[in-house]
Amino acid sequence: MDSRREGGTHLVRLDPGEDVIEALTRYCADRGILSATATGIGAVRDVEVGAFVCRTGAYEKVTLPGEWELLSLDATISRVDGGPFVHAHAVLGNAAAETRGGHLFSARVTVTAEMAIRETGIAVSREKDEASGLRLWRFPPASCEGKPRG
Repeated sequence: MDSRREGGTHLVRLDPGEDVIEALTRYCADRGILSATATGIGAVRDVEVGAFVCRTGAYEKVTLPGEWELLSLDATISRVDGGPFVHAHAVLGNAAAETRGGHLFSARVTVTAEMAIRETGIAVSREKDEASGLRLWRFPPASCEGKPRG
């Protein structure tokens, strides 16, 4: 992994063998990033994606064999139990020009992955929602600064 930062924007290059989710999580932990968005592209293998099924309250996962282009990764980064939590969705394409996608659980870089992380500076955490069973965003109390009085 290599990276550069300017202000709240981080450009991160992942190297062969790195897991996309693990690497992004480690990067954010090492830098104390409270919340951010991330986008990315690259080339990956050993991909596991899925979708949350409301009626079962669980993710259904699919393993995608072979090599895939990471056509688009969109992620939010927040905090769970004091550490970073990367919630990523991805669209992937193969050599037959077929696409697959969903919630990205894991993907191992084959050549490179290029990520742009944009910090928000808002301390967003995730807490379990009893109705869905998912960990949903929880925001810090709003500040009175900048709000009109009246």
